[in-house]
Amino acid sequence: MGRECIMPGCICSGWNALELAEEKLTATGQKALIVTDPVMPKLGNTGQVAELMMNNGIACSVYPEITGEPD
Repeated sequence: MGRECIMPGCICSGWNALELAEEKLTATGQKALIVTDPVMPKLGNTGQVAELMMNNGIACSVYPEITGEPD
């Protein structure tokens, strides 16, 4: 079975980026995977993004085991 991966065409950064990203996230799809290193969940950043997604009906999972740039 074929699969489709949709990459957002917009990167939101800076002050209040999460609020700006909310509109973009809700228009992108219904499922998401947050891929990050172990530090971001400890800082609470991935939790904020995951909560925003879940509050907007987007199922998401966090994979926090990336340790650096790929070889």
